[in-house]
This record gives sequence, structure tokens and C-alpha cells, in this order.
Amino acid sequence: MRKILKYSLVGYTVITLLIISIIIWIYLSYFSGPGTFTINEYHPFKSESSKIEYLTYYDTKSKEWPIVSEERMDRT
Repeated sequence: MRKILKYSLVGYTVITLLIISIIIWIYLSYFSGPGTFTINEYHPFKSESSKIEYLTYYDTKSKEWPIVSEERMDRT
């Protein structure tokens, strides 16, 4: 019975230490400064020109497709 308790305690300790080390790794990589989680001003596009090209295309297509809409409430 003592062996089972001993091995269970060792297993729980290892799992706890793994979880703590993963949390610390995420914390340090998130707050380490620029690098891992840096997002530029034209995200999710690869460049500023591709963002402008997409938005121009989107505006053109939205003007070609007028949609009549109405607001209504549905009971759920």
C-alpha cells in the first residue's frame, strides 16, 4: 500500500511540475517583448499593398451587390 501511495505521489508531483513549467514558458514567451507575438499593422495580410488591393476589390464588389435588408426579431 505504501508503494502505491509513494508512486502516486511521485506521479502527481511530476505532472504538477510539468504544468507549472508550461505555464511559466507561456508567460515568459508572451511577455518577453517583441518577437513571438508581434503583429504588424496590415495583419493578416503579408504586405500593405496586398491589404490595399484586397480592400479595393472588396469595396468594388460591395458596390455591385446592393442588398435590401430588414431588421426583425425572432423568438428563440
